[in-house]
Order: sequence, then structure tokens, then C-alpha cells
Amino acid sequence: MASAVARYPGKVWASAVAPLQDPKRAVDELERAMKMGLVGVNVPGSIGPRGKTHIDDPSLEPFYDRAEKLGAMLFLHPTDVVFPEMCDGKDGALYNALGKILDLSLAIYRLVVSGIMERHPDLKVYVSHTGGALPYQSGRMDKNSKAANLPGSPSEYLKRMYTDTVQPHALGMKFTIDYYGVDHVMYGDDYPCWNPESALEIFGQIGLSEADQRKILCDNARQVLNLREPVPAKQAATV
Repeated sequence: MASAVARYPGKVWASAVAPLQDPKRAVDELERAMKMGLVGVNVPGSIGPRGKTHIDDPSLEPFYDRAEKLGAMLFLHPTDVVFPEMCDGKDGALYNALGKILDLSLAIYRLVVSGIMERHPDLKVYVSHTGGALPYQSGRMDKNSKAANLPGSPSEYLKRMYTDTVQPHALGMKFTIDYYGVDHVMYGDDYPCWNPESALEIFGQIGLSEADQRKILCDNARQVLNLREPVPAKQAATV
């Protein structure tokens, strides 16, 4: 993937994976990936067999500290290990529709209530699937999280994160953009689980201005991920 990034500068970007079961090696791999020109690291909702370790485990504090200092984006996605039994049956309908979103939502919120987002104010976190259930339940998070003893309301930390447009419902996609703000949303089509045609069709139904559409489709990603401008093919061949 790093070779593709180097071969097609400004046109291809990639993220890495890190062995979070071993925090020290995870930090080393994060540093190696960023030196190779990757933009960040994929972070699972839970770690190890059957999600035994959570992503807010104290042992991972050095990893988050290094990610913040390097400006690495952390991409959060469901891991398919926590809720399959609870959502069993119906040929995967329960798990694919709700289980994955619950997995993701809990992982995201652990970064908030654990204080990781507070201790690392410049940490860049990108949450898939329009933030799971959290934007919709944001008021409930603020109301019922007093025990976390956070200086700010939970929703303040959630809105610092970035998300995508992977939401097959125009109303849900619009709410996501309204909640996070247009500068914190980047286009995504979840291919091959979804498809660009449907994603763009729903995106077009929201009625955003051309300037806001450009932010979500292009400008935000270039700015937040520090992407290079595309290099013409003839020049790229010599890079």
C-alpha cells in the first residue's frame, strides 16, 4: 500500500494496522507507517480474542500519545467479535443492521468517557458509519455520563471527531452533517458493502451548497489528512 502511495502521489492514500495487543510494538509500527507516507492507523473496536481488551486500556496511552504527536488519523471500525452471539439468527440481519453499529458506538464512547479525548486534545479520530448511534443519542450521553467526571460534556468530544457519509438514508446523512459540522465529514461509500452510485444519489438529495459538497467530497480529506495534490501521470512515473 505504501508503494502505491509513492507510485501515485496525490491520487492514492492508505492507512496501516498496528499490533495493539503489544502497545510498544504498536507505537513502533505507527512510527514506521507514518514514515512510509501513510496517513494513519486502523483501530478496531476491541482487541484480542473475543474482544477481551478494550481500546481505552491504560496500556495503550503511549500509542494515543504518539498518534497525537505524529498527527496520525485513527480510523475506528467494528470488529465483528463482541455482539454476534447477542445478534444471532436471521442470516446476519440483526448483526449487520445493529450489532456492528453497537460495537462501533461503544468503542467510540470509550475514548470519551475514559478521558483519552480530554488528555489528547489534538488526537485525530475518524469514526465510520456516521458515528454509529452516538450522534442520535448525544443528549443521552450528556445526561447520563456524569460519573466520568469529564471537564466538558461528552458531545463536545464526539464533535471533535471526523466521520463519513456511509448512511443509506438521506435524513440520517443530513443529521450527521448537521451534528459534526460540514468540516468534519468526508465522503465514503463503504464499498463493497454499499456502492458509489447509491451513496452519491443519497448525498445529492440533501441539498448542500456546491461549496459544502466540495468540502465533503474532496477538500476536507486533503486538509485533515494532509494529502498531496495529484501529480500528472508523466511526472508521477519519475517520483
